[in-house]
Amino acid sequence: MSDRKKPLPPHGSISRYKYHQCKCLTCMDGWRDYNRTMRRQKAYGRWQPLVDAEVVRAHLQVLRQSGLGIRRIAELAGVTYSTISRLLYSFGGQPPRTTVRQSTARRILAIRPDLALLADGALVDATGTRRRIQALAARGWTHRALAPRLGIDELYVGDLTQQNTVTSRHARKVVEIYNLLWDADPLQHGVSPSSATRARARAEREGWAPPMAWDDETIDDPTAQPDFGDGTHRRGTTHAEITWLLAAGETHVGAIAARLGVSEGAVRQSLARATDKAAAS
Repeated sequence: MSDRKKPLPPHGSISRYKYHQCKCLTCMDGWRDYNRTMRRQKAYGRWQPLVDAEVVRAHLQVLRQSGLGIRRIAELAGVTYSTISRLLYSFGGQPPRTTVRQSTARRILAIRPDLALLADGALVDATGTRRRIQALAARGWTHRALAPRLGIDELYVGDLTQQNTVTSRHARKVVEIYNLLWDADPLQHGVSPSSATRARARAEREGWAPPMAWDDETIDDPTAQPDFGDGTHRRGTTHAEITWLLAAGETHVGAIAARLGVSEGAVRQSLARATDKAAAS
């Protein structure tokens, strides 16, 4: 498929003005800014319109491994499909490009692998998906109760606890439902006591970690280990660190998160974990 069938570069970009002859105010402003920057950099002896493409090419490979396709990357970067493909592949007997415009490199490097950016059918690592469903089971949530919330068959919920890859659509849905239910009592949402007990028993047999054993920063990390409260540490916040900050007079969740270098959600989960332990003692 040719580039002519693809959306034009965004207004304000050099290619929209120079190659597609767009003379709107936004494109004219972008062209003037480009020339102003070029003259200034030339005057300082720092004009370098082209840079080595190797770092950009490596970043493109990372983006593709995360599930982003070439067309989607081009769309996000505001460049043409051929710009990306020429960085990755040989064309007309010529090797992949060895240089790339500095502005293009910045746009591509600014894209980060993100589940929200992926097409529904893109395959992603299922570590976080498995752990979230397993964690909900440890809370007493059954596959039957989760299935309608996830929009899938009950049997497929079980499959998701074992798979190595999953579509981004299912991964996003699992994240959504997990964020809603991780601290909810399944008995108040239609799960019978006997079913919840069986779900928790299976989770215990399988060694599945409950939500309180994971922080937002670690649940998707294949190398991270859960914290079962037995003194085993993993990356992220710990009960001891939060307890110390609380004793020191720091009660603002945002301030604690900033001190520990974690998200506010991770702090709230740790605080909830501490509250549960205190209630059980």
